[in-house]
Formats: sequence, structure tokens, C-alpha cells
Amino acid sequence: MATWKEFKDRSDEWSESTCMTRISSLKEIGPASEVAETAEYLTQKCSISLIRKALALDVTFYPKDIVYIAEYVYVTQSLIDELIRIAMDKKLRFTRDQLETLDGLADEKLLRKIDKKQGTHAYDEDTDEWADEQDDSYDYADTSGKKPGLLDKLGVFFMVDGAEKYAKKRRERKQSERDSSYHLFGNSPAKYHIGDYVRVRSRRKSGTIVDMTNKRYDIRLDDGTYLRAVSETDIERSLF
Repeated sequence: MATWKEFKDRSDEWSESTCMTRISSLKEIGPASEVAETAEYLTQKCSISLIRKALALDVTFYPKDIVYIAEYVYVTQSLIDELIRIAMDKKLRFTRDQLETLDGLADEKLLRKIDKKQGTHAYDEDTDEWADEQDDSYDYADTSGKKPGLLDKLGVFFMVDGAEKYAKKRRERKQSERDSSYHLFGNSPAKYHIGDYVRVRSRRKSGTIVDMTNKRYDIRLDDGTYLRAVSETDIERSLF
């Protein structure tokens, strides 16, 4: 049975199966900020499992923790939405900046509900446009007596696909902002970015960059395994 300190210090060295076993055996866990920072270096499956374990152990994820997870941890949007709803139930307040950061990374209808309830005015500029969309048709209620056709289903598909593409663009913009900060302090920007397909020289394997921190890259290899904190000098662009 792993202690939280051991898990926090060593989890990024374990295989996914070992990590999952250790998560299930945890009897205590650190604060939300530590959980979020630890999850940042895990696979999606382990990150989600760790956060759910923390919830089961009554850890409170404050808005700042939720924002951090949404931006830097490999989890699903449904989990982000769930954390936001739990925070709402606990009457935790989100700032305008936090809502604006979550825009595109969480359910927009949920964020607008918080904005309206807490009066943060993050969506004031397009209130009228949003109001026009607030009717029963949002839930795709069938008032005509007809069953949804193929075009209706395709419409829902493209709406979801569009939301995912928008979230990707937001992450790319944040990457650009990080690059700009490197220039500001006289440092060179990162050579590679999230989504780039690269080859790891030392492993002679290729994969896709899924996250990065300070020119260290997390890469999902073609065989489904992950490499954590790979140095920029150990990777090169790959076409195949």
C-alpha cells in the first residue's frame, strides 16, 4: 500500500497498471493543489482515477484547482464539468478570470449559469445573443411528433465536433501565450508544441506530444504507452 507522499514522488515512474493499483490502495491523500499537480504527469486514465479517488476521500477542489486541471491535466471535459457542479453545490465562487479561462474547456451553458448566479459578468458582451438561444429547442425536444432524422443527428455530431475543435484552438492559443512569455524574459520559445508528431531518438519510437512544461514533453507513443518529461534534445520531428 502506497502512502500519498510515495505516490506523489514516484507515480510518474510507474506503469499505468501499477499506478492504478496504487491509487485504489490510497487511504489518505493530499490537498487538491497537490492532487492536480501530481495528476498532470499521469495518463488520462490514471489522472481521472486519482481525481475521483480524491473526491471519494472528501477533498475539495476549489475553482483555482479546477482551472489548473482543465488547462494542464489530461482528463475529459465531463470530469471538469462534474468538478464545477460540485463546486457550485458547495457554493464556491468563481472569478471572472476563472470563468473566462474555462470557456472552451468546460460546458458553456454551465459556465453561463455560474456567471448569471454569481454576477461575475464574464458574458455580458453577448448576453442578448445567449438569451435568444435559451428555449426548449436547446434540449432537442421533439414537438412535431417526428423522430429525429439523420440530418438532426448529424447536426448534434458537428456541434460536439466543433466544441472539441474550439477547445483545441484555446489550448493552442495558450501555448502561443507561453511562447511569448519566453521571449519576454529573454528565453527561446519551445521548439515543439502539443499535437506535434515526433520521434524519440533514445527509444527509436514515434508518437504525439500531449503536454509540455518548461521544454519537457509528455508523449503518447504509437503503441499506446506514454513517456513523461522527455527533453527537447531527445526528440525530432517525424513525418511517419
